[in-house]
Amino acid sequence: MLRHLELSDYQLWMCKKIKEKLAEKHDYINSASRYPNEFEEREVISIALSEMLMKLDVIDKKAN
Repeated sequence: MLRHLELSDYQLWMCKKIKEKLAEKHDYINSASRYPNEFEEREVISIALSEMLMKLDVIDKKAN
């Protein structure tokens, strides 16, 4: 399910910063894009949300 979301300037800036950080790590390759600086905002947001979910899962496991 795809939804159309409008990103604020701040959210677009964060996406740009994430792309820059991913570009520093050359081992981050996506099937749709060969280089992180080519990632679409949708891909950046997916990566960020996945990372957050994994971190929250680790925190949850440590709490139990």
